[in-house]
Parts: sequence; C-alpha cells; structure tokens
Amino acid sequence: MQRMILPESEIKAAYPDYKDRTLIFGNCFLYIIGEAHGPFKIAKTSRPLSRFQSLSIHTHLDIRLWQLSRLPVGIDRQIQSRVHRSLEDYAIKRDWFDISLQRAIGAVAAENPLGQIVDLAGLTYERMLKMDVEHWGKMGILTLNAERS
Repeated sequence: MQRMILPESEIKAAYPDYKDRTLIFGNCFLYIIGEAHGPFKIAKTSRPLSRFQSLSIHTHLDIRLWQLSRLPVGIDRQIQSRVHRSLEDYAIKRDWFDISLQRAIGAVAAENPLGQIVDLAGLTYERMLKMDVEHWGKMGILTLNAERS
C-alpha cells in the first residue's frame, strides 16, 4: 500500500467522498482497455494483468491495455461511478464507451487526480506474456497477480 501525506484540504478537493485524514492507495486500479481507436472499457480491478488476460482470451478484438490508475482505499467504487457518469453520453454497454483514448485518460485523471498512473502504451496480450515478473515490479504494478503457470 502507498500512503500519501497531504493537507486535508487537498485530499478533500481531489476526493470529496473521502472521509479519512490520510490518503491510502491500495492494490486496486482503474484500467483502460480497448482497441487503438476504441471502444474502451474503463473499470476497476485488484488484478489488472489477470483481467486483461481474461478479456484478451475471450474476444476477437485486438484489445490493448493502455493505462492503470491506482485508486484510494475506500472510495474506489465511487471513483469508478463518477468516471462512468462523466462518460454516460458515450456509453455502449456497462463499462464500455465509444470515446477516444485521450477522452478516456482525461476522464480517469479528472476523477482520480492523485492516483499513480502507469502508462502501458497499448500493451498487447502477446507482449505481456513475454515480460517477466521483475519488469512489472519496475513499472509500479508490483507482481500484481501476473499469474504464470
């Protein structure tokens, strides 16, 4: 877990729903997955690599993992809901939105302004399989459940 010490006023400005005095970021991420030109899925998970693997295996689309944004403990659902509300005019189905990658990144940044961003630059499933666990740690994702057999 990552603890961020900031003035309480800064925390409240960034996350009005947050009730604690210390901002703690756990191992839950908001992810952006999709084809190069959309649509994009924006959702939360504590297992981003496993989630990407599952989605990649079960679709014919050439989806990529574009970005992860670490979420504060206790308000992860509220942040995801706010992102989805901000994009509701572009909703296709549940967590999928017909938007540009820039709009997806902007919506996540607007609702999770202090969350650590991991830019994965359009990671493909094939490239993910070739990376070792040490690489994921260097990227700030720790080993976050890069399940390998």
